[in-house]
Amino acid sequence: MKVTAFHLAGKVEEAARSYFSNSFVFSSRTIDVERTFDFRKGSAALQFFLHDGDERVPMGGMEFVTIQDRDNKIALQCRTSVLPAERSQQLFMILPSDVEQYSQYTRLAGILGKEWEKDVDAYLPKNNTTPLPAVPETPPTVDDEYASLTPEEIEAITGVKPSAPAPAPKNAPQASAGASGDDDVQRLVDMMSAGAAKEESPSEAPMSLEEIEALARQGQEPEAPAKKDEGPLEMNVEDIWKQINGGK
Repeated sequence: MKVTAFHLAGKVEEAARSYFSNSFVFSSRTIDVERTFDFRKGSAALQFFLHDGDERVPMGGMEFVTIQDRDNKIALQCRTSVLPAERSQQLFMILPSDVEQYSQYTRLAGILGKEWEKDVDAYLPKNNTTPLPAVPETPPTVDDEYASLTPEEIEAITGVKPSAPAPAPKNAPQASAGASGDDDVQRLVDMMSAGAAKEESPSEAPMSLEEIEALARQGQEPEAPAKKDEGPLEMNVEDIWKQINGGK
């Protein structure tokens, strides 16, 4: 392949791209290269542009002009121009026109690299294009997750089929925090309802919540009734069930 200004520009571009890929400053950046040429005048030029968000920042480049080409040798004038520092220099080269000169291509790209490294701050990102992290929503609690399950899903996960809540009596007062809490009282009502067929006649009415709470207080303090200002009595469902059934 015959070495010309156009050929030299292409090889220097390849060497410059290798420099960018191995540079700590430029390896993660997007860089465009524009190559222009005029075959009749024997000239070619490279211009480098750095992407910073939506902005395209000129970095300068290098121009090659053929002075003479004969006897398998080519004489070239090379001009460098680095932006935004606006520094420039020129040099002359005489190369064989029929032999590749890879060391010369790397040397020319290195001249530009050293100039860019003198003003590294000029090429650091200035436009923040990284989207702000989304504010995480408050994660659901265990209770929220449990409340979102269907009875079938609850049974599949826990192995226990949840019982349907007992209908509240009409005009019944709101139950206060008793010996075992609302959840334990409901469990006790379910347990009593399950045993009603064996130990009670169909005509007998189920115990009310007030009667169950009274039994719970009696089981905790058999000698004296609980005072109004005392805190909730610590008594679980099993204790209440044994109290109702005579310890069974």
